Amino acid sequence: MKGFRTWLRSSVADPEVPSGVEVRHASKYVFVRSARNIDGEELMFTPKEWEEFLHGAALGEFNRPAGPPVEPADDVIDAVSAWTSAL
Repeated sequence: MKGFRTWLRSSVADPEVPSGVEVRHASKYVFVRSARNIDGEELMFTPKEWEEFLHGAALGEFNRPAGPPVEPADDVIDAVSAWTSAL
């Protein structure tokens, strides 16, 4: 895995209106933060945990059980793309 030091955000996100999440790959961890609150807390995952999360998201494991269907957010799709291209 390549080590990124910058935060990645969806390429379709409006740079003037932060939304969704940002992901940063470091040598031993993957960090996730809110794009709306960049000074807020960050979540930290091992590369294996992040890979398992992305795999589960791709399989729909985190879809809402009730209510109207929700389309995957562009941020999630782009995060998966960024992660796989970084491997």
